[in-house]
Amino acid sequence: MRKPILGDDRGGVAVFVLGILLIFFILIVTEAFSYVSYVYRAANDLHNGIGIAGRNALSDFTTVNPADGSVIVTDNNLLEQHFSQYLSNQLQKWPSSCYTITSFQVYSETDRNSQAPVGFSTIVPGTSIYVKMDLILAVMPGLVPETFSHWSIPLTDIISQNSYESATGEWNLVR
Repeated sequence: MRKPILGDDRGGVAVFVLGILLIFFILIVTEAFSYVSYVYRAANDLHNGIGIAGRNALSDFTTVNPADGSVIVTDNNLLEQHFSQYLSNQLQKWPSSCYTITSFQVYSETDRNSQAPVGFSTIVPGTSIYVKMDLILAVMPGLVPETFSHWSIPLTDIISQNSYESATGEWNLVR
């Protein structure tokens, strides 16, 4: 009489099936962590690109008021256009369909200490840009149905030449 290869009488088939399930589970967990890492890197790249584009645009279209030393935006429309150009330069490796600007608001020095736009928690620090964007990520295109294969992640960002001190909750004004 021939013995089974997997040893049915000792639970060999159950161990074999359990091993396959364990390998499948490890692959799923690894894939989930890789997508989380992908989303984090994409959001971080976009956040850094927004900051650089905003600071460059502010430096190009702001002047200092000689009377009180405040920062004045010279042209809001050109500021927004140049912000978009700087952002596309920062994100050259991304297709433009991966992000959309949903709101772009410029505040001046006269708006300092007023309420920030909806979605932002701090007061307006003075001359600043408030940007709301959607980051659109493709998740397993082709494997997942089209309606579920694209995620839209809303991002909000403030760009200001002033710095925020989180311990005191105050803005340090650039003068």
